[in-house]
Amino acid sequence: MEKYANDRPAIDDNSVLLSLRLSKPGNRRKVKSGVVTIDADADAVHVAKDLIDSKAYQAISTFDGATVNLLARRALPASAALRAGIWRISYASLPDMVEILKGCVTQRQALVETFCAEYPEQVEKAEGRLRQLFNPDDYPSIDRVRSAFKMDWQVFVISIPEALARLAPNVYQQTQERMTQYQEDSLRECQEALRTSFAAVIRRAADRLQLAPDGKPLVFRDSLVTGMEQFLASFQARNLADDQELAILVEEARAVMSRVPDAQALRTDFALRGAVQKTMQAISSVLDDGMVPDTNTRKIRFDVPEEPQGITSVLSVS
Repeated sequence: MEKYANDRPAIDDNSVLLSLRLSKPGNRRKVKSGVVTIDADADAVHVAKDLIDSKAYQAISTFDGATVNLLARRALPASAALRAGIWRISYASLPDMVEILKGCVTQRQALVETFCAEYPEQVEKAEGRLRQLFNPDDYPSIDRVRSAFKMDWQVFVISIPEALARLAPNVYQQTQERMTQYQEDSLRECQEALRTSFAAVIRRAADRLQLAPDGKPLVFRDSLVTGMEQFLASFQARNLADDQELAILVEEARAVMSRVPDAQALRTDFALRGAVQKTMQAISSVLDDGMVPDTNTRKIRFDVPEEPQGITSVLSVS
């Protein structure tokens, strides 16, 4: 097995990349200058209008957000060298994720059809709502609207074309070096992403389970417990960098959470609540002591190419 930094396996040995695309027709248009009178410099003010006011359209947006969140709980953001919307997912999680996405396609299409069924009526309502700002050219045919809703995904890996070694040996050597760096960066980014995710659920628990200054317990939602349970359940499959330091802390959290039957128990059993809060606070302190990167000081890259130059994408599943 090929090894990279710190004698860890290459990231592509245990995971693949998954690109998810969700699209829908836009619901906002810019209002032409001069149509709306405002006592201000026209170049400094930009006015927009919502084309329709549809709960069915909003339901699709909400569903798309839930789909991305679902993927985020099972995968990790891909390398910063790749475009947004690409996730790193383990081979073990991939079959289930593909089945989930297939189900999402079916559910989303049903929402799309509901919206399309009411679209002509929504256009009529928009004319009365927008009045002088209404422009029929802003509203395409129902067929075009339906075709603008898309959901698809591709699963792929990054590889170097074998022919490059024969046709351009120098370029091949340079690309191999870049591939090594890409693998190392991907491992580090997966590690940082998982640590940051864990720190978020731990800090939330440590904060919400403590007592208020007046000695009364703070209120928390059931999602505090379910979020922790979801992280613990998915940790092994998402630990693509084989982060042993993090694994130790996760097991500590798992041990104390095994004593929690549900969120209500933390609300009524103050001894249990105190024990869980103490453990979460201790874990949080360890994470804050150099394990979790400072997101406020990390370098922001605005000019990242969609893929590392000289490296090709090889589609394997779609």
